[in-house]
Amino acid sequence: MHKFQFSKPSGSNYVRAANGDSAGAWRHLGVLIATGQPITTAPAVSRACDGVGWSVNFGTGKLNEDADYTDTSTRGFYSVIDKNASSALTVLTSNLATLTLTTSTVGSATVRNWTAPDLSASTNRGWKMSFTGGERVLSNSTFPPDTGTVLLATTKPTGDVCAPGNSGFIMAVNVCTGAIGEMLINGTLVGGLGVDSTGVIKVSNTYTDATRKQKIVCNQDACKGEAGPLFVTPVAPKGRYTWRELFSK
Repeated sequence: MHKFQFSKPSGSNYVRAANGDSAGAWRHLGVLIATGQPITTAPAVSRACDGVGWSVNFGTGKLNEDADYTDTSTRGFYSVIDKNASSALTVLTSNLATLTLTTSTVGSATVRNWTAPDLSASTNRGWKMSFTGGERVLSNSTFPPDTGTVLLATTKPTGDVCAPGNSGFIMAVNVCTGAIGEMLINGTLVGGLGVDSTGVIKVSNTYTDATRKQKIVCNQDACKGEAGPLFVTPVAPKGRYTWRELFSK
């Protein structure tokens, strides 16, 4: 995961704009974090929880070649706090707290949970989780408004390009604490919901339904209907709640 600056280039450490205009170049500041894993999705970026720097959230994995269907290499999801402005900004994966995932059932649903990590160490720069057995992140994560969580989806491909039969999880993580993101499944708060699909599992921002519940949106049947996942959050929205237009004579 690299970091660039949209500014006037300095020295040779920049990439020219498409039209060759150096005034519009991207200046490469350096590597934010090196995972050694393929990244094929866009990061979700927000202001860091303490107000200093940025929280950069992204997953790893790819499904571009036929061989990717049988690839069982470990992939993951990373939430990295970027506080460095200089070129020496690489964050070590050892400085990220590990979320250890457990799987269980709630009713007929397969769910995931984990224990919130200790993020108090001064060297801590965020958190990470690992996926094994071919599970990977193939779609962009998002920040559902007023939840304090990052919402992501994983896909575990099976079969082949002609006859896919995939599975995966929709997961919600509290960005600031690494705790479960309070996803409600069958009346129980969990961190993730297992789903089956024939394609890549994708998530989007939430919407408020007729009962004022914040429903999770995904491209699978598991998100439809009354039994679909939703968020329970006590966080009030920030900023204005309403507005009115003033006219002067």
